[in-house]
Amino acid sequence: MKEQIVLPKTMVAIIEKQQAISDRLEMIAMTAQLEADEAKATIQIWRTIADDLVYTEHDDYSHLHTRKEDPCVRCVAHNAYHEQVNREDNP
Repeated sequence: MKEQIVLPKTMVAIIEKQQAISDRLEMIAMTAQLEADEAKATIQIWRTIADDLVYTEHDDYSHLHTRKEDPCVRCVAHNAYHEQVNREDNP
């Protein structure tokens, strides 16, 4: 015959409450992870779109500057994009 531990009702209530809290925290953590994964996927989609735009809209060899110190708007945007990507990838 197995021995069984009998706990007072208050102890059982405390254990049940702690288990409920633990289950809730686990659900919150899983939800947060899913949201983080979705955010990463969205960022990657926008990064791909931006990369495509930057490289299709800008070609250093298709236009020449008369003055190196005065770049065109496309070059300024191109360089700003790369600076932003560098800051995001290397915080």
